[in-house]
Amino acid sequence: MRKAVHKKKKKKQPHKIRIQFCLRFWIFLSTLAWLGMNFWFHHYHNTNNERRVQLQRQEQKNDKTSIPNHDRQDTIIAATPNKIAYAISISSCNTTTTTLFDGAAVLQHSIRTKAAAASSSKYTNFDFVALVHPDAVECCRYDLETLLGFRLLVRDVPVEVTEIRGDYLRNNIEHNGCCGEKELLKLYSYTLTDYDLVVHLDLDVIVLQPLDSIFDLLLSSSSSPSSSWNDNHEKKNDLNTNIIINPNNNTIGLQWPLPTTTTTTSIDAAFTLDYAMVPPIRKYKPVQGGLLILKPSLAVFEALVSIVREGDFQQHKGWGGIRVGPFYGAMTIQGLLSYYYYYYRLNQNNNDNKTDTETGTMMNIVELNRCQYNNMADAPRLQTLRRGLQCVTGETNCEDCRERPLDQITSFHFTNCQKPWWCLSMNRNNATKRICRGMHHEWNRLRYELEQEWNVTSLYRKGNFESDHFYGHCRSRGQRGYIPLPKKKNPK
Repeated sequence: MRKAVHKKKKKKQPHKIRIQFCLRFWIFLSTLAWLGMNFWFHHYHNTNNERRVQLQRQEQKNDKTSIPNHDRQDTIIAATPNKIAYAISISSCNTTTTTLFDGAAVLQHSIRTKAAAASSSKYTNFDFVALVHPDAVECCRYDLETLLGFRLLVRDVPVEVTEIRGDYLRNNIEHNGCCGEKELLKLYSYTLTDYDLVVHLDLDVIVLQPLDSIFDLLLSSSSSPSSSWNDNHEKKNDLNTNIIINPNNNTIGLQWPLPTTTTTTSIDAAFTLDYAMVPPIRKYKPVQGGLLILKPSLAVFEALVSIVREGDFQQHKGWGGIRVGPFYGAMTIQGLLSYYYYYYRLNQNNNDNKTDTETGTMMNIVELNRCQYNNMADAPRLQTLRRGLQCVTGETNCEDCRERPLDQITSFHFTNCQKPWWCLSMNRNNATKRICRGMHHEWNRLRYELEQEWNVTSLYRKGNFESDHFYGHCRSRGQRGYIPLPKKKNPK
């Protein structure tokens, strides 16, 4: 028989063993690292979500006027007589902290010195309120709450995008206007029912004179025009049929000539319209969201939220298919409030065929003169294809807001003029540049006053770029040349 031949096993080379060990060890470490990163991501994500919920619940616990339930009655909460809330909204941390802090600080200072605490004002009982999205709490709580003394209310969007039933609105609202669906944070102004009035302002606004005449109008019974108008009333559409004012006393500053006959009713909101946003022939104009003065109402809040949730916004016809839009910001505040006040509310009362006693007082509004309030230095005329150069208001003759004297402007909104912390010279000799340069100078002067109050003037006025104009706040032209306002720990 043949003997079995046993082959000797070849020994693995030492270098191959080392390679295999290194490969297996690398695979082990990679797997461990992947598991660790996956665990950390989910843990961090869930922790952030839980933290947002906790923040919101804590704010709601501390503030009984937080997000109202749909079953909640629109009850009147006892408030200190004539107490005013000056409110701002912070939707995200995308803007620089310089923009947020400096804008809020100078706006607050202008209200304290020029409006609320001015010697000529009788409305000295006020608070500063910040409506803050959960995403923005970390970047603004210290600045607004600790340094500037704002009452911070953390609020998520009143309607989640996924809850919107209309396909077009649901798919496009996040990219509409400046802030998408987060612009709807302004709606929470209606829920501040522990105040008699709420004045919501954008951060790029300054107040230059008291708002007392508007407050008087909203807080007391006044005279309201009927459908009879003066012969010289040149407005082309019938949007403003419920202005309330004594025709013999137009010191308040309304947009249109006054009617000859009046009736008694009440005012619930006051704002300006952004005529330059749409052609003059368009019936429904955008509400300008930079200045909103309103009486808080949970019923109005719920109605506005319900409209957004329904989502009846058509691509080329806007809200309700009646051409309230499209325009900039049409899906949020600027279009929503226009649709609600000028169409939805009026038609709802007419369709219900109910008396004022059954439905509550009909929503009455005042359109303020856009050259005096919320002045944006916009051109008075627009070039149209059919009618050539035409007043944006539809009038034959219209006021040029850029020529309004500075001492006759109650509040100014830095839209067309760009932000005052951008260090732009605006030294060309035309109507727009003249008023913009004057208002940029005024903003920097207000900041200088605030620095004097905080006793930090000499340390933060080292800019040599047009130092007389910018008060030493700019090193060079443009945003990078701006010297931020110091964040004093405990400003008085």
